[in-house]
Amino acid sequence: MKKALLFISGLALSIHSVAQESGSNWQLGLFGGLSAPLGDYKNDIGKAKNGINAGLNLDYFFKGSGFGLGIDARYQRHATQAFPTDSLSPNSLVYNFTNGYSAFTQSDRTAFSHIGISLGPAYRVQSKYVDFNVYARAGALFQQYPEYRQTIHALNPYTNQYEAVLSPFGTDNSNDKPIALMGILGMKVIYNISPKIGIGIQADYLRTFGKSGEFSVISHEQTSQIKTIEFRQEEKEGEYINNVFEYFNREQTRKSAAIQDINLGLAVQFKLGGAEGSNAGTRKGGVATTVAVKDKKTGLALSGVTVSIVDQKGKSYTAVTDANGTVTTELKPGNYKVSGNKNNLSTNTDEISLADFKNSNVYKEIYHDDERFTLSGQTVDCETQSAIGGITTQLTRTRDGKVIEQVSDRNGKFYYQLDKNTDYQVVAIENGKFSQTEMVTTKGLDRDNTLYVALQLGVCEIAEGKEFVVKNILYDFNQSFIRPDAASVLNNLAQTLKRNPKMTIELSSHTDSRGDNNYNMKLSQERAEAAVNFLVSKGISRSRLTARGFGESRLKNKCRDGVQCSETDHEQNRRTEIKILKY
Repeated sequence: MKKALLFISGLALSIHSVAQESGSNWQLGLFGGLSAPLGDYKNDIGKAKNGINAGLNLDYFFKGSGFGLGIDARYQRHATQAFPTDSLSPNSLVYNFTNGYSAFTQSDRTAFSHIGISLGPAYRVQSKYVDFNVYARAGALFQQYPEYRQTIHALNPYTNQYEAVLSPFGTDNSNDKPIALMGILGMKVIYNISPKIGIGIQADYLRTFGKSGEFSVISHEQTSQIKTIEFRQEEKEGEYINNVFEYFNREQTRKSAAIQDINLGLAVQFKLGGAEGSNAGTRKGGVATTVAVKDKKTGLALSGVTVSIVDQKGKSYTAVTDANGTVTTELKPGNYKVSGNKNNLSTNTDEISLADFKNSNVYKEIYHDDERFTLSGQTVDCETQSAIGGITTQLTRTRDGKVIEQVSDRNGKFYYQLDKNTDYQVVAIENGKFSQTEMVTTKGLDRDNTLYVALQLGVCEIAEGKEFVVKNILYDFNQSFIRPDAASVLNNLAQTLKRNPKMTIELSSHTDSRGDNNYNMKLSQERAEAAVNFLVSKGISRSRLTARGFGESRLKNKCRDGVQCSETDHEQNRRTEIKILKY
């Protein structure tokens, strides 16, 4: 799913760049709103609820014609209806009977998630105030299905164990993440608030086609209330039969539903390029002009600032500053206003006057005044230290738990704005990956002298047998309870386990060599068990966790009993580790 989202983002940026260099026949739309499931997808089979629909479309309209061709990229999510979880009713999925019970299990995939990419014709009718668009699309829908199952368990008196005797209801999809052919039919009505920008409503119908676009469930219909499941031993030792089909039909029914929904939401429309567009300020044969943007407090050059140069007629040139904090173009002699914007904060506005063109080159500096620091991070492979792009990172502000997410670029770079005198945590959240929870703080930093806070975020591949030291899990002296700072790190570990539901781990605690060996062994076991209990409290099954205390038996360095070592050396031995047992 995340790779598909990255593809959508890259595709949108690439086409937007082409559009900016082309004529005014390009049209970019952003949309979002309600997605309402239809038919069996909504009712008995899919049980999908109303959800969200959001995305973008970009169309090119042929000159002198209302016809065009466009692409659509969107994300949809529909939660499933809640299943009964605690009832004595025989019609419920969860209930007890004389010698057994019915259980209902559900994976961490509890909703339908779809990412669609499609291409097709469009037609528009324009007026000064209102545009009317209709479109048809065909393409691929990258899907993720929920997974759940009801199971009947009964006590076998011959083995004195509860055995699963039947799964009467559950999902039945050979692939829980299929890619399906889909079609879209839609329209939008846009009110033009300016020649380039409009807002309005958009409505369309989406449907999948073929077997890969169908969600399936299987069931054995229950015919009567279960009283007792009786077992009988067969002639061959160790084989048993039971009477479960006195209460359920033997015949299994399989039902399937295509994914289909109606989507209604708000739309924002931008008309791109053109003679009056973003490059209008550039003139062939003009004077070379450089605009530099600097941080007001430190004087450092700022990259990634959107600079706008506007002439007296309102025609503008826009560009983004490079690594040196500059934008270079050519301008005809005249009067211009220059400004910039980064992180939704504007620079000061300055002017280029006719007098500035007396020189062969025009140079102008503007200043960006942001009280915040900038976290300049990079996601790297934890073994090779080489950059890894496309990794979702998460920044959490410690004091209130506010979370922001960002995907690192192809060079692994990511940036966040940090408040003064504040603590943060940074972690990577990617399926199949493990990262440390890194602590970042701006406490003690002087914004007048410092702009950037640098961080390398190590990202490790999860594989069976691998071991990782978990940083920043600290305990009070001679104590094993989980401190708030350790709790936040363990919370991130819990999320890693939830994103990788087949992973089981050994969580171990280690001490340094100071103190009694037996006491250290006991204390480390208590600490490991406290960490495991915390993960269980966050919804992780205890069967996936093993607690091991090793005391001072696995020192990382020479600091054994009787060896004088620094506090830093001892700290290397006081650690928490995880080992991947299964994946």
